[in-house]
Amino acid sequence: MRLIILLLLLVLSHVSSAFTIKGVITDSKGEALSYTNLYIKGTSNGTSANAKGEYVLTVDAGVYEVVFQHIGYQQKVELVTVTGNVELNVKLDFVEYQKAEVSIGSKYNPADEVIKKAIAKRKYFLEAVESYSCDAYVKGMNRLLDAPFWAKSRIKKAGITIGANGVIYLSESLSRLYYKKPNKFHEVVISSKVSGQPQNFTFNSAQSFFFNFYESAITIPVIASRPLISPLSNSAFFYYNFRMIGAYKEGDLLINKIQVTPKRKSDPCFSGVLSIVENNWNIHSLELFLTKDNGVQYIDTLKVTQYFIPIKDNLWLPSQQRYDAKASYLGIKGDGYFFGSFKNYQLNNLFGIQSKTDTTANNTTAKAKSVSTKALQKKIQKEEKKIESKIFTDEVIKIESEANKFDKSFWDSIRPVPLTELELNDYTIKDSIQILKESPVYKDSMDKVRNKPNFLGILVGYTFRKESKRLRFECPSLLSIVNYNTVEGLNLQLRFEFSKAWKDGRRLTLEPVFRYGFSNRSFNAKASVTFRNSQKFEEFITISGGKFISQFNEAQPQPFFGNTWLSIVLRNNYMKLYEHYFARISYSREIYNGIYGTLALNYAQRFPLENTSHFSFFKMKYDYTPMAWICQG
Repeated sequence: MRLIILLLLLVLSHVSSAFTIKGVITDSKGEALSYTNLYIKGTSNGTSANAKGEYVLTVDAGVYEVVFQHIGYQQKVELVTVTGNVELNVKLDFVEYQKAEVSIGSKYNPADEVIKKAIAKRKYFLEAVESYSCDAYVKGMNRLLDAPFWAKSRIKKAGITIGANGVIYLSESLSRLYYKKPNKFHEVVISSKVSGQPQNFTFNSAQSFFFNFYESAITIPVIASRPLISPLSNSAFFYYNFRMIGAYKEGDLLINKIQVTPKRKSDPCFSGVLSIVENNWNIHSLELFLTKDNGVQYIDTLKVTQYFIPIKDNLWLPSQQRYDAKASYLGIKGDGYFFGSFKNYQLNNLFGIQSKTDTTANNTTAKAKSVSTKALQKKIQKEEKKIESKIFTDEVIKIESEANKFDKSFWDSIRPVPLTELELNDYTIKDSIQILKESPVYKDSMDKVRNKPNFLGILVGYTFRKESKRLRFECPSLLSIVNYNTVEGLNLQLRFEFSKAWKDGRRLTLEPVFRYGFSNRSFNAKASVTFRNSQKFEEFITISGGKFISQFNEAQPQPFFGNTWLSIVLRNNYMKLYEHYFARISYSREIYNGIYGTLALNYAQRFPLENTSHFSFFKMKYDYTPMAWICQG
């Protein structure tokens, strides 16, 4: 039901917003300005240009002031009357900075004064934003630029292009993001698209863009081994040098552009430019860099770009964030980016309930009204907590089950940032290849190649496939068939697996196992049938039974191959076994994100086993531990 409501909202939004403003953004020389930020003045409805400077903004009919901003360029506001689709090409001029006047010999640093005031206001901006929700569009792309000569042929055989067109990952997602102070998130992914993998879900997440430079320290998991110091941290002057590049006007606002440089090369700090709004002292935009010298690992450089827009009163929130990375290792070179566009903010009122501030302002004229206001506030708070408890659960991210089912026409109609030629070609080529790979003719031809037995395949395990029917049959590896333990002596175990899968992710698996011990002359067999009912929730029903041996520890901690060598070489029989007739049925599924639950009913009749073999290559004077000791224990 919730999915249907969300989709209806998206469709209604698209139907009512029937017109587009689109064009190309360039500089005064005609060069495209990549990823220029733009929004409708007085709202948080905006978008971004792509790498070619192309943009599309969807609006209703009406008159709008469209704001265009790009770091290093003068902001431009265009008045646009929309009665149909509008083409608007925009040129931005370089910023002309007002230089701060500094006396010769003076120790006064205007950049330091701006940063001090921004730091003093930092706590206010952290506390003023109690919560928000917004629509988020996230796109990620990674490329393989180069590889060592010995690996290039293998990479190309795998269908991967090397070079500027060597896209190895491209995906997009649309979601609704909820945030509540201090660090509660919930994200609902409404639509997801992965190039060449139509059945998969993107791992893009709008939450990963939560780099808040008002915080004293910024943590980047995996990439940075230690927290990074923000240029607005209380200890910023111990770590950073600041230099005023200049100030420029944007309407009635004065923007201070400041060069940020670490005092010490190896400090966990950023380098780049930071723009601060005069008097309000909030972040206007930033372009900051990290290198390996700053403690970044696995990549060579990371560039963080953020644009902020006014949402309400003096509070500004990010409308665009972008992370660009470059990496090289053992001759392999690559780059990539993740881009996020955020709009339609609901600030400090996630659920559209009348705010405390508005209610108070409307009820200060009489005591009776004040009493009713307090009662209303309590009612609102109670309702908010009830809704919050449903949103901010242990499930941090929710992917709607139909998120990967939308076709090309849907994405073309709703995508806020136009695709570049490179991205469009990647989708076209990989999606076409995937369609070919899904055809029965292609699958049958591949099966003929893969199903041919060979010595290595038989040695490590043979698999027969019929991919067009989603059938698979697996035979055991010769290396795993023969083992030794003190109960059975030399033993043979054969495990086969038959599986049938369906397009929706359901799968049925039959697994028979046969075992014979030469020392105790005992034959055992068991079988299990497993049905996966849901791929999304990893929901399984398993029925199993038979006569078989088992370790006393149900986790089966001792591998057969390892125990074989420990026994015949070191004369240690760590594997303690018993025999049982059993029948078992179990049900398992994911309850919350990453948390799984299992319910099982098991019947078993157990029998103790004695050692029947005492063989080993060494330490013959020592006896194996009797199995009876375990049974008595």
